Amino acid sequence: LGVMDEITFDPPLSQKHTEALDMFGMGVHNKVVLRFAEKDVFWPEDAPQLNCTTPSVQWQNLHALGNKGVIVAHLWPPLAEEITGMSDDEVTAHVVDLLFTHFGPKTNANNATTAEKKSSHGNNVDVDVDVDGTCLPV
Repeated sequence: LGVMDEITFDPPLSQKHTEALDMFGMGVHNKVVLRFAEKDVFWPEDAPQLNCTTPSVQWQNLHALGNKGVIVAHLWPPLAEEITGMSDDEVTAHVVDLLFTHFGPKTNANNATTAEKKSSHGNNVDVDVDVDGTCLPV
């Protein structure tokens, strides 16, 4: 754990305790909250959790829990690391693209649909939709 490098124990920890602490690790987990107008919800409306076959993203459907038009993306490595350093607009566009990829309208493989949505910051985000159907309601 990174913070353990900053802590000094007096008396020092035993070797057993030091080795136990060395086995812990830290990882990256980012959450991105997207807010849409209720009429624009296109993901499964009734399932509170939407799990994907790709472990780097899971969706918490707050719309199903009464917060209409809101969905939260939980991002895990490597995706969580890929967005580090991106601007808010870039992250929003990337996550909206993922949302459309997983739940957007079915499209012809040769003719991806383009849609415009507003991010939680009020910015317009153009999204190319390519549906692969890798997420399921839980």
